[in-house]
Amino acid sequence: MTLNEVKEALSVDFTDHDVYIQSLIDYAIARAKVMVGTTDIYNLDGEMRADVRQAIIQDITSMYQARDGSATSLGSTIIYRSISQRPMF
Repeated sequence: MTLNEVKEALSVDFTDHDVYIQSLIDYAIARAKVMVGTTDIYNLDGEMRADVRQAIIQDITSMYQARDGSATSLGSTIIYRSISQRPMF
C-alpha cells in the first residue's frame, strides 16, 4: 500500500499531510497484522488481500477525517474478525 494509493482514496492532491498520512498507513497496517495475524493479511503471492486492503483504507479514512488518529472503522473490525483465525475478545 503506497502513499499515493491512499491519497487517491482520500481525494488528497497536496503534500502538506504526506507525513501524517504515511503515519496513518503504518499504524493501520500494524493494526491489521495484530487483529488478523501477520501472515494472514497477504495472499500466497505476497500481495495484500483485497478485503484487508479495503479495511485498512476504511481505518485510514476514519482516522484522517478525525485528524487525531483515534477513530478506526467498525467496518474494518468486522472484516478483520471474519478472516482472523484467533479468538477476538
